[in-house]
Amino acid sequence: MVSRCIIEQLETHSFAPTGEIQACLPNISIRSRTMDPVPPDLPQAPLAQRQDNHTMALTGISALAVYKGLDRLEPIRKELVARDPSFKNDIANFKTRVKEVEDVDDLLDDYRLLGTVLEAYGLESEINKRGFIKEILISDPTDPESLVNRANDNRYRDLAVDLRAYAGVNTLKSSDFAAKVESRLTQIRFEKSLDAESPGIRQAIRFQQEAANIKSPFDILGNPILRDVALGATGLPLEIVYQTVEAQGRTLEKRLDFEK
Repeated sequence: MVSRCIIEQLETHSFAPTGEIQACLPNISIRSRTMDPVPPDLPQAPLAQRQDNHTMALTGISALAVYKGLDRLEPIRKELVARDPSFKNDIANFKTRVKEVEDVDDLLDDYRLLGTVLEAYGLESEINKRGFIKEILISDPTDPESLVNRANDNRYRDLAVDLRAYAGVNTLKSSDFAAKVESRLTQIRFEKSLDAESPGIRQAIRFQQEAANIKSPFDILGNPILRDVALGATGLPLEIVYQTVEAQGRTLEKRLDFEK
C-alpha cells in the first residue's frame, strides 16, 4: 500500500531504491532519490519546524504497527469518538445553531458553529481568516476563474462544493450536510486520536485515501498532507514551499513521473 511504504521509509530515516518506492505509488514513479540542496535564495525555515514537518518523525507506538492494525482499530476507535461527550455536544450544537443561519455572515459570526464546519474539512487552523473564508464559500466551484479554484487548497474546494454557499444556505441547513459534517468530524477526530499516540499515522491514512487520485504535481501541492508526505518520500526540502506554485510543480515533475 502507498501509505505503508511511505511510513516505512520515514520510520527508518532512509529512502528505498527507486524500484521499491515506485511499487508503492500507483500513478507516479520516483525518478531519483538524491536529496536536493536548498536553493540559496529561499529563506530557511526554523530547524525545529523543518524536522517536525518534513521528516514526520515517528515516536511512541510505531505508526507502521498501528497502520497494520487499522482494520481492527478503526470501528472501535470511531465508536469511542462518537460516544465522547465533547463530540456529542459539538454535533448537537451544530444541528441546533445551524437552524438560525440565514446567510453566510451568520455562519461566520458564530465562532463555534464555524469551527465545527471547518474542523470537519481539516480547516480548523484557518478559522481566523474570516474574510478569505467568506470569499471562498461564496465563489462558484463550477467557474474555473473563481477564488476557490485558484486557492490551491483542495480542502477549501471540498467545503465549497459540499456547502454550495454561493447559492444560499439551504445546503448548510440540510440534514444531508449535517450527516456529512458528523461523518467527516468522526473521521477527523479518529485520525487525531491515533496521531496523538503514534505521530505520522494521520498522514498515512490520508495518503492512502487520496494517493490513487494523484495525476499531476498540483494534485499533491493542493493538499498539505500529500505535499508533506511526497516531499519526505522524495527527499525534497520543505523550503520549496517558498517558491511559486508553478516552480514547485516543475520541481516535483523532475522527481516524479506522473505518466506511469
